[in-house]
Amino acid sequence: MHLVLIVTIAVGVQTGPSTALQGWVSDYKIMNNPSFADGVSAISTLIFACSATPGYFSIAAEMRDPRYFARAAVISQFISTLIYLTIGIVVYYYCGSMVASPALGSAGHSMKRISYGVALPGLLASTTIFLHVSRHPPVQVDECLRTLEILPTS
Repeated sequence: MHLVLIVTIAVGVQTGPSTALQGWVSDYKIMNNPSFADGVSAISTLIFACSATPGYFSIAAEMRDPRYFARAAVISQFISTLIYLTIGIVVYYYCGSMVASPALGSAGHSMKRISYGVALPGLLASTTIFLHVSRHPPVQVDECLRTLEILPTS
């Protein structure tokens, strides 16, 4: 989260991407005409790429009261999508079609290095969480799904 804010602020202060020529003006578009496949791809990226959705069932399996899982999942997805949209809009507003991929490169070489340096501990922590979550046996997940009334009780 910190690195994204660092890049967003740096791009806003620079008023453009580091690769832009002198006098470049952002060429952002409010509305475009994507194909159906491009639109569905963009929406599914927002929904499934953030918030660690593959780990949701394992997290629910560890909850003290799994009945609160749906509420927690909706809140988590809403906040994550809101942050994702806000940062994306700001970076795209200042960089237009010259947004680097990944966007951390849009703020210049030194800011990219700083951002990756700040991101490294978070990447290590999330890797540890994913490794921990993935080790749970399927039996525990099945019990959780039965508690959530997704699977029938046998």
